[in-house]
Amino acid sequence: MAADDELALAARLKSLRNAAGMTQQQLAVAAGLRMSLITQMEQGSKTDPRMSTLLALARALRVNVEALLVSGHATAEMSAAKKRKKGGKG
Repeated sequence: MAADDELALAARLKSLRNAAGMTQQQLAVAAGLRMSLITQMEQGSKTDPRMSTLLALARALRVNVEALLVSGHATAEMSAAKKRKKGGKG
């Protein structure tokens, strides 16, 4: 991944996590990952996430993997996550 992509992934992950109303610890548990990995990814210091990691994060956040990787998808997924959190359909 290019440096801009890594920072964008970090920002999207944090935004999606916040939209889902989850702490880093809650996301780590839901995804079956270490909290330190979530922290590193959100800080942009983990530059080579495995596909299995991305899939686990997407499942835990209830979004498509594309929401983590492609900027246009993240906005729509964040809106859907907020609706799900409030009990609406999305």
